[in-house]
This record gives sequence, structure tokens and C-alpha cells, in this order.
Amino acid sequence: GIRDIGVTGVQTCALPISNTTTLAPTASAGGLIHIEAVSVALGGNISVDGASGGHIEINAGQRLSLAEKVSARGFAGAGGTIDYASGGGILESGTSYTDASGTTDGGNVSVNAASGVASSGHYSVAGGTGSGARIDMTGSSVYLLSGELDPSGAMGGGRIRIGGEFQGGKLPDLPDTASVANHLFVRRWEDSVALASADTTFINDSTSLNVNGGSGQGGTVIVWSNSQTTFIGSMDARGATGGGAVEIS
Repeated sequence: GIRDIGVTGVQTCALPISNTTTLAPTASAGGLIHIEAVSVALGGNISVDGASGGHIEINAGQRLSLAEKVSARGFAGAGGTIDYASGGGILESGTSYTDASGTTDGGNVSVNAASGVASSGHYSVAGGTGSGARIDMTGSSVYLLSGELDPSGAMGGGRIRIGGEFQGGKLPDLPDTASVANHLFVRRWEDSVALASADTTFINDSTSLNVNGGSGQGGTVIVWSNSQTTFIGSMDARGATGGGAVEIS
């Protein structure tokens, strides 16, 4: 069957709400979908679900809007990878759902918009029997309004970075590598790419961040901006063997 779909070199790419693009049966690993245009509007469902989740890349030169379900779920293994990037802004409605969860471990999601992110969307990289994975979201500004980010896991919570890295990426020259804080805030991110810092980050009171670790340790949440950070949402970083860690700066 078809393993890859690519759309590049067009000015505008619009997937209407009546359309569904699905790649790969659940008995094999999910495939790859790559969409690239000056403007991208997703109003239909896109899926690379499989035994392990596939990979979805969506790159917009100026504008990206999300309104329906994008999924790279792993039905017999780990979730896949979903990357959203825009040289302008990303606008996401409350009907948008990004799902890279896995039956074992979760997958990874990255959201990066040069001109800022305004999202009421729902994100899951939850681990069914294992650990949650990673959600990164940044831009010149980040506004989460009634959104939901869920990297929870049965055996360990995952990681969320909104608006930047721990301390904006400004680590001490000689960090205390033996400290608990270093483990939770720094070493947990050693497999992660660098993340640009937002100037403004705003998370409203109906947004929830869930890095619950189930029977393991809670995950890590970093909410950062260079100038103004507002957090009035809810957060769960509990874990049976130990709580997680949260930075709001």
C-alpha cells in the first residue's frame, strides 16, 4: 500500500472538513505525511495511525490553521511524531485534536510559529502502559485558551515546554548534576531540540496541563517567556513514586 504522501510547492493547501486522509493499516507502522505551502488550512482528519505511530509534518510559510483531528497513534506500540511549523502564525480552534498517544509510550508533538500561537486545541502524547512523551509549543507569543495538553503515562509522566526551555535555556556554567532539580528540569530534556523563547505566554483558567505519572513519577512542565508569563490554568504533575516538577517563569 501507499506509505508516504507529500504536498509541496503550492501557495495554499486546504483540506476541507469532509475529507479524511489515512495512511497505513493498524497491522504495520504508520507512514509519513508531509504538507508544505505558503498557507495551510486543515479542516479534515489526517491519520498515520499504525502498530506504532507514523510521522506528520505540516509546514506553512505564512499561516497555519487547525480545526480537526491529526493523529499518529500507536495501537500496539509507541505513538508517532507530529510537527507543526509556521513562518507566520498558528491558529487552532476548539475542535482541533492532535493525538500521538501510544498503547505503550506516547509520541512527540512540536508546535512552532514565528509570529505566535493562539490555540484552543487538544493534544495527547499519553502512554497507555508506559510513559507519556513530549509536547513543545512556542512562538513569539503563545496563547492557550481552553486548551488541553496531556503527556500523562501509566508508568511515568511526560514533558511539556510552553514558550521556551528551562530558565529560557540559560543554564549555569557548572550545574549541580547530582541534584533532583537538575534531573527533573535539565537531564529529562537531553534528547530534546533547542526551543526558542516566547516574549509573551498566556494560559487561561480553562486550560489544563496533565503530566500525571500514574504508578511512576510525575512529569515536568515548563511555562516560560522572556517578558510576561501568565498562568491561571490547572496542572497535574502527581505520581505514585514521586511528584513531578513545574517551572512558571
